[in-house]
Amino acid sequence: MAMKIDADLCVSCGACEEACDINHAISQSDTAYAIDAAKCDECASAGGDQKCVPTCGVDAIVKG
Repeated sequence: MAMKIDADLCVSCGACEEACDINHAISQSDTAYAIDAAKCDECASAGGDQKCVPTCGVDAIVKG
């Protein structure tokens, strides 16, 4: 299952996109950042700890 970004909470700071440096699953959409579920493996390929979640100061990233 992939992570997702709650667009209502996202402030478009870009920290999550920078943190997603392995799968590059996060990109800017029209109003907020979004996670491509086909690319997101919840950082399993990086050891299993989500890299994007701790970078989000508004807790907009949740399990999808």
